[in-house]
Amino acid sequence: MKNFEAGLDNVYDKLTVTEDLHLQKGVREEAGRPSFKNSDWVLAGVYDHINDNILGFDWDFNDDEIVNDLMGQFRQIKDTIERRYKFVASETKTAPDGHYYTKSGNLVKGRLSADAEERGARRSDPKDKQRSKTPPVSQYNEEIGGRGTITIVGSRDGERKLLYTIDGSKEYQVGGIDFKNLTTGEIVTSNERIHTQLSRAIRFNPDFQEDGQPKYDVTSAATRASRDAGGPMTEVGDFKVSILWNEEEPKPLEVGESWNFKLVPESIPKQ
Repeated sequence: MKNFEAGLDNVYDKLTVTEDLHLQKGVREEAGRPSFKNSDWVLAGVYDHINDNILGFDWDFNDDEIVNDLMGQFRQIKDTIERRYKFVASETKTAPDGHYYTKSGNLVKGRLSADAEERGARRSDPKDKQRSKTPPVSQYNEEIGGRGTITIVGSRDGERKLLYTIDGSKEYQVGGIDFKNLTTGEIVTSNERIHTQLSRAIRFNPDFQEDGQPKYDVTSAATRASRDAGGPMTEVGDFKVSILWNEEEPKPLEVGESWNFKLVPESIPKQ
């Protein structure tokens, strides 16, 4: 770091930046921006600053104020490197992608959920100062894409509907859970019908869309039905709805009854 500072100070003193800039610009135009790794974020930031704010500007080197501005850009690069390396030096080791640490320091393979965070789980190693290497995985946690509750409710039109909430969201209502039993003529519902309507509602809820993609990437009910019929599967998500029907005592599918559900990893392979 000291060598780098000394090198920049030498540039400030001699003001021999013009030739260097033209040389660097030629290399940049020929090679293009490197594909920096995530671990090279400091270098990537410096590269982009040079590219956008120094090489990408049409400098008039006959103007003393312009030269001073150019020197200011190099000082900013120097400050950026110092600040970012100071941050890196102060940061503790973080868990690998798809892992997290428990409050006691155990490494867990799985998704860091809000529930786990409330219990003290985190990405950084709480025992960073006590060990030099990342510990082996000692726990496995089923990846959960979300948790919620459903309740069967009545309505003015006499049709039963499904009230649902997920991850602390407001309550949403979806219909279509009732259908006519062709044998008896009765209006009934079923576990499968409720599962289908809930899956569809979560995937296509307008409030659960981010940049045109579903926030909760649940396999659509139409895709699951197509799979069962041997047809194409165009909307396979990362998760599927799992309603915990038997979490407590079995309950009838009647108004007022509630069940918990969670989004678990989808077993259907994506095409």
